[in-house]
Amino acid sequence: MRIEYYSDTDSLYIYVSESVSAETDVIGEGIQADFDSEGSLIGVEIEDVGFDASPATLNAALMNLRKNVTAEERHQISLAFDQILAGKHKQLDPII
Repeated sequence: MRIEYYSDTDSLYIYVSESVSAETDVIGEGIQADFDSEGSLIGVEIEDVGFDASPATLNAALMNLRKNVTAEERHQISLAFDQILAGKHKQLDPII
């Protein structure tokens, strides 16, 4: 798992794999999950993290992931959400 935060847009992407996105599901307001052509989770994007990253919103997004997302992938996303809520994602802002 890799997390990238972009302070210029206050957006964040949680990478589960490095595959190419074929489908995107909206799993919450400002939160999307990307899947490859076989339906495997690639990652989750959160737009406007400062606004969209409340515990209730992130919990609902986690519950809205497709049923075929593995327990390990859900756990990784959950851990990333915990880091977001703790504000640790801001330390990951890539140098552009």
